[in-house]
Amino acid sequence: MSRRYQSGSLLIMPERDYAQRAEPQAQRILVVDDAKAIANLCARALAVEGYQVSTAYDGKEGWDLYLSDPYELILTDIDMPRMNGLELLANILNHNVNAHVIFMSGNPNIYLEELLDAGAKGLISKPFAIPDLIEEINKYRK
Repeated sequence: MSRRYQSGSLLIMPERDYAQRAEPQAQRILVVDDAKAIANLCARALAVEGYQVSTAYDGKEGWDLYLSDPYELILTDIDMPRMNGLELLANILNHNVNAHVIFMSGNPNIYLEELLDAGAKGLISKPFAIPDLIEEINKYRK
């Protein structure tokens, strides 16, 4: 049994327990970032919005999760161990050309053109405000 904690208006849940907060038919999102704090913060914020969210802490783990049960939207970092975000994007688009992959980066100007040419749907600059993240993700809400 998982434990949940209330902190202000944001529901804080133990790591990787974000799916329990979501609506039964909620859109599924995979958050991939080797910075665990960022991955967990994004996942918690998206779960509060009603999304069903899973997290992975490197590109390879994200790819394995995607293969086990594809997600409608993937929010990923670029620079990660074992498989970077561009490799993850290529794998996902080879599997599903209609996948929505949005990147997060502390250096957006370096990667923007390359990511969009490779098929990314968007790029969010780190650091970002949670409302800005939610607004970007909601563009793809079904």
